[in-house]
Amino acid sequence: MFRSPLLITFFFLVLGLQFSHASNGGLDRSDSDFDVRSENPQKVLILNDGYSALEKRLELIEKATKTIDLETFIWRADDSGQMLTHALIKKARKGVKIRLLIDNFVGAKDYTEFIAHELRKEGIEVRYYNPTPLFRVVEAQWRNHKKSLTIDSKETIIGGRNIGDEYFDLSPEYNFVDRDVWIEGDLVDAVELSFESIWTSKESVAVKRKKMPEKNDIQYRRNSRTARGRAKYKSDLRAWTKKEDFAKSFVSLDNERVDLREKIRNLSILHAHGQFYGECTNASFVSDRPLSHDTGKTKRILKKEIYKRINESKSSLQIESPYFIVNDETETTLKNALKRGVKTTLLTNYLYSTDAIYVSAAFNSIANEWLDTGMDIFLYGGDTQTDYQTINHEVQYSRWGTHAKSVVFDYSSIMIGSFNFDPRSYNFSAELAFFCDGNRPLADSLRFDIEQRERDSILITKKDLEEDPDSIDERLFHRVGFGKKVLYYLLKGPSNLFDFML
Repeated sequence: MFRSPLLITFFFLVLGLQFSHASNGGLDRSDSDFDVRSENPQKVLILNDGYSALEKRLELIEKATKTIDLETFIWRADDSGQMLTHALIKKARKGVKIRLLIDNFVGAKDYTEFIAHELRKEGIEVRYYNPTPLFRVVEAQWRNHKKSLTIDSKETIIGGRNIGDEYFDLSPEYNFVDRDVWIEGDLVDAVELSFESIWTSKESVAVKRKKMPEKNDIQYRRNSRTARGRAKYKSDLRAWTKKEDFAKSFVSLDNERVDLREKIRNLSILHAHGQFYGECTNASFVSDRPLSHDTGKTKRILKKEIYKRINESKSSLQIESPYFIVNDETETTLKNALKRGVKTTLLTNYLYSTDAIYVSAAFNSIANEWLDTGMDIFLYGGDTQTDYQTINHEVQYSRWGTHAKSVVFDYSSIMIGSFNFDPRSYNFSAELAFFCDGNRPLADSLRFDIEQRERDSILITKKDLEEDPDSIDERLFHRVGFGKKVLYYLLKGPSNLFDFML
């Protein structure tokens, strides 16, 4: 991939300057505390479908008696976001201690400080991770991309899903096939430590709601004699009141969707046969340390674990990642595996199924290179999975893409987590993952589910590249409309230039 030496030099100059203003944060622990292995039995449930994933979260919240800790990159103020919010409020009123950690970059834009304000009235603590303004280009990139829900320090759900309708098969426009894992066992302690490390970092802050605009505020008093000044005050007051009204309505238990909950429960029962339940006696939980701007790449614990496992693979790698943009280390690691004869398949999105056109533009530039190495690439087709029942007709025929972050190593070991094969997970975002080794039934279950998704995808191989290179472009642009193609070509240059930040 093309990288401008001048741009990279400037980038790292800015990086160095901003590190000089960095702050420490989080728990004072060693790296080994974020890479924990256990040979004790861990109960495991793989949550492949969105309805089961949402229902299991609601069940955990409802059974909690002491604590609930929830962290997410995104929290939408939609139906699923409201259902989970209502469930949390009910538990808070029963005395359960609840902490919500939401990444500021995207999550706080939808789950606003107005909603957070209403939750604090209920005794629920809400913090946003890293509200650094965007003009501080480098520091603003450090994100908490982890997703976990832990109750009573006994049970947890981790994986790829944020909080939002598109992650739970409820959106009439666009949905993700995704994957989580529920765990009960002593590894939950490690998940709690991972959460605590971010929660206690200086970058995790309680953001206060903006105060209601008043006529005697300086900004309005100065212009109160002009029609424009008076109009500005009235406009700001209307906007503030609208946000407050929405937040109060959103959290009000008077607006509970009992009917929707019942539909989700029934659909989760319908899809229950597709969820693997069992035990893992050789399990690991690996998590990145908190990113407090002076740690950065030196604390990328999970990435190193994934590279190690790829290097140790002997026969096969089955990767599912919504985005695939490689850095030098990832490229070397995967190409070495292919040279050793490790059969490697990738399931990812293409231009039609992706939620990020700029990522697809960067991926298309390297697809042929990876086909030439012998990697088989499956492009998720954009429809719901075969024989998969959804909540209504609109969801069934919406556009779909993969969002799961999973790997099967040598048919016997697995990874399920939040890690994408992209620069943000390599360098900028704190990630987590669950590993289970030497468990063939568990690995087979994950492998079969990925293969089901592959059957709903477009396969391209080295043979296709050799026989008809033009057919590759046809597949990469299959079903893509004119407008999306125009946007793709507008973004292609910048996407390749700045691929190290996508």
